Amino acid sequence: MTAQRRQRAPAPSASPPLGGLSRASWRSSGLFGSRPPLSNELRGRRCQGPRSAASLREGRRPGTSAAPHSPPLGGRTRRPSKESQRGMQEAKKCEAIKLKNGATGSSGKRLSSGSRLKEKTGETQKRKTLSASSTSPDSVIKPQPRPSDRLNPKTIDPFGVPCKAPSAFAAIYSKGGVPCRLVHGSVKHRLQWDSPPETLPFDPLLITLAEGLRETRHPYTFVSKEGFRELLLVGGAAQKATPLLPRLVPVLKAALAHSDGEVFERGLTALVQLSAVVGPALNDHLKHLLSSLSKRQMSKRFKEQTTDALQKLEQYGGKESLAVIKSKIPTYCSIAS
Repeated sequence: MTAQRRQRAPAPSASPPLGGLSRASWRSSGLFGSRPPLSNELRGRRCQGPRSAASLREGRRPGTSAAPHSPPLGGRTRRPSKESQRGMQEAKKCEAIKLKNGATGSSGKRLSSGSRLKEKTGETQKRKTLSASSTSPDSVIKPQPRPSDRLNPKTIDPFGVPCKAPSAFAAIYSKGGVPCRLVHGSVKHRLQWDSPPETLPFDPLLITLAEGLRETRHPYTFVSKEGFRELLLVGGAAQKATPLLPRLVPVLKAALAHSDGEVFERGLTALVQLSAVVGPALNDHLKHLLSSLSKRQMSKRFKEQTTDALQKLEQYGGKESLAVIKSKIPTYCSIAS
């Protein structure tokens, strides 16, 4: 046994010097207490860094090629063990399985995205058909209003346009109380009377037309203005209109005091027409109408119109009308001066 061990033991070969010094020279140099110098081979190993797991399995140094069975320092060749071979085979199998799974997963994703697109298109088509069917008049059922909805405060819109009740003139005109209709012409409009105006009674037709002067909608504005003018042009209008002055003056006063400028202009025109027919009989009621004229005379828009109307009132009323006008409007200049 001892002989065999001696044969197996490697012969003492000339090992490379450690740092350029042999062990004997190193010991004799007095550096025995210090750490022995590293050989060039060991220095190279340390510079190459730590070994990887694959290099440890294969038994090769880091930085070298993957040539198997490189001879170690002792001259013997190291063969990879069975366990390392099995580990390498298992690693290769795992990599192959991963590659296969990645390919199938990408294809599956593509298929899933295509199927999702098809599902989305189908859903949109269904929604379109449902919306078309819901908008059809047969499928829509309109709820019937309840009687309590009128009293429900939730259904009242405080910011909406209030539905105004029709005025007295509009209600009478719609019922046929005014015996005339509007005829639309290519250039001008005109009134068509059901019977001649001479045969019509002024009471209450003239008062009704005077109330229509405050209207702001067509055709009531035209019918009231033109009907009042044509009715005062008939023969014997002064005898028919004079008894109605106590009832006509408040209506004309309301038209002159209206905030709308067009309503004021229609009322002023009607007052001048009435004064031309009645004459001095209007002087007793003139003071009730001049208060509205004095306010409008301060504005630039109606100053000329009010001045012309006052001059005509003075002309038709005589000297008595001048005293009444001066008492209400001191800045008025008479036409006689």
